[in-house]
Formats: sequence, C-alpha cells, structure tokens
Amino acid sequence: MVEIGTTGIDSENDVAGGFPDPGRYHVVIHNAEEESDKVVVDFCILNGNKPNQEKKTLTERYYLTEKSLPRLIRLGVSCGFIPPNDLPKERDFAEAIGRQLIIEIEDSPYEKNGVMKQGRSVSYMGMWSLGNSEVADVPKDAEAMKMISGVATASPATPPATASPPAAATPPADTPAQPAGETKKGGWEDLV
Repeated sequence: MVEIGTTGIDSENDVAGGFPDPGRYHVVIHNAEEESDKVVVDFCILNGNKPNQEKKTLTERYYLTEKSLPRLIRLGVSCGFIPPNDLPKERDFAEAIGRQLIIEIEDSPYEKNGVMKQGRSVSYMGMWSLGNSEVADVPKDAEAMKMISGVATASPATPPATASPPAAATPPADTPAQPAGETKKGGWEDLV
C-alpha cells in the first residue's frame, strides 16, 4: 500500500515530473542537507525562461573538495546566505532553505554501467542573485518576490535576501531527494 496525497494540487496541471528543461530559472531552495563529502540542495522552480517548468525540482550535489568549493561559495553568495567579504566560519546550509536565486540548468550526460545517459544539473557557475544584471531577463515569480525582505545583488552593500517559501510553489511531496514515506526536516512542510 502506498500513502499518497494531493495537498496543494487543484488539478493534474499542478503535478510536474521529470527533469526541468535546460534554461535559466527563478528558484527557491526547499531543502539542503550536509553529508560527509557534500552538500545536497533541492531547488524548486518558481518561474523562468522556459514554459511549464514551475514546481519541477532539481537536486544538485556540491562536493566539498578544493576544486568544487567555489561552486558552493557562489551558491551561498547568490542566495544571500553568505555575505560577500565574510571571514571563513562553519555554515549550516539548512539555514539557506527558503532563499531564492536564479540558476542555469543544462544537459549533463553521464555514463552508468557502460551506457551513456542524459541528466540535468546546475551549470558549473550558473547561480546568480535575483538582482544580478546578467539575469535581469529571467522571469521572476511575482508572489515569491513579495515574500522576500530584500533582493540580493552582486553589490556587497546590499543586505542578504531572506525569504519564506511561497505556498503556491510547494514542491511535489515525493521527489527523488525525498523517497515516499520519509519526511524532510526544515523543509516547507512546516509552512503549508
């Protein structure tokens, strides 16, 4: 038996599945978990330059290696979780849940058991603050924008953006990062 619900789903059009199309998207971080060698972040699409992608999710792994650490730093600065010019210190990326940014999703081929497969991932440095001029043309979700107290920009003088996840963009209950029957801690389930 499978326990399944449709909270927040008014019709079949509210159910999104599969990988998001390549493109640039206004997203919210709806989960972030630290593992021994990486930080795993789940993004939920709010709006973007490709139609019908809203509510689709993407899980990205940010490895804690010297080569990969700049990606994690860029994520933190882009969503306003890490202020520019800040001293090194321990950071709990679960505190970035609910923050918004722009990401660029690209095709990402990989090999599994000798067979080439196609996946999707955030491009290497494809993360920007909402106010960054490089992504000014990316459509933003108006309701989600109302929920943030400030929009992070590339300028160090701007305070970091904070946000509460919008109820209208609640991600599907069961995503690849959340197997059926498991509950994410610190995610949106407390807010809807």
